[in-house]
Formats: sequence, structure tokens, C-alpha cells
Amino acid sequence: MDKSNMNLVLLVIVFQLLLGMTLLFPQEWSSEQKEAWATVEKMFDFWAKRDLEGYMNCLHPNFVGWFHNDPLPLDKKSLRNWESLWLSTEKIHRYEIKPVSIKITSDVAVVSYYDTTLREDEKEKNLGYSKWTDVLLKENGKWLILSSVGARLEND
Repeated sequence: MDKSNMNLVLLVIVFQLLLGMTLLFPQEWSSEQKEAWATVEKMFDFWAKRDLEGYMNCLHPNFVGWFHNDPLPLDKKSLRNWESLWLSTEKIHRYEIKPVSIKITSDVAVVSYYDTTLREDEKEKNLGYSKWTDVLLKENGKWLILSSVGARLEND
């Protein structure tokens, strides 16, 4: 392949990468999208700080979620019971969450995002990656997480 063809191929690859990054990580969110995202960020912050009450206050009373290894979805009461155990046995060293998509229709937001978490339990430290989709409902001017579905991604 001659130099001009190689330059053209490289230019196309760079363009595709930039386009893909723009689609995955939009530069500007609307104020409403930012508000919904702030609720997810706040919930993760409470979770990482092991603040069960703060974490639960981000969830709607009718919350239902289906998490990594759970055979069935959990309601808010069941989640509280399990999280009280997990919050006492795991330490979060660092986490990062990145929004991929935030779609809002009326008072409902669907937020998809990735997280990277370095956590430690009684056995070991573990760096994990997960993908999530949360449904938020805006009630009385406040976004609350109504539903959450997530899965850990396999590490190579």
C-alpha cells in the first residue's frame, strides 16, 4: 500500500473513532438530562460511601431492580436487606460511572451507563466493569430511581 492510500485509511479510522466517541459520550446534555444523571451520581456516591439511608432515599418507594447474580428482581425492601449486608462486608476503593444514553419522555428518564469499580471484600480486591440501565421517575420535582437492571461485564 502506498503512502497516500495509507494516509487515507488512517484518516478514515480516526474519523470513525471520533464519530463513535461522539455518539457514545455526547458533549452536551440538557438541564433535565443533567438532573436525572445527578440522581444516579448521588446514588452511586452514597453506595460507595456505604451510606445505606442516603442510597435508599434515591430509590422510588415502588423500586424494583434486577442485579448481577440475582435469580429474580428485588423490591426496595429486599434490596435494603441485602445492601445492608454488602455495605458492611465490602469496601469501595474507587469507582467511575459514565453515561452512555439519557432519554427523557415527560416525567420518565431512561439512563444507560457503565461503571468501573475497585472493591475489596474479605478475600481480595477486584476491579470490575458493569453496564446499567435505570428508569427514573420525576415526582414532586425530584428524580427517583424506579428500576435498575445491570450486569457485570466479563474481564479478559
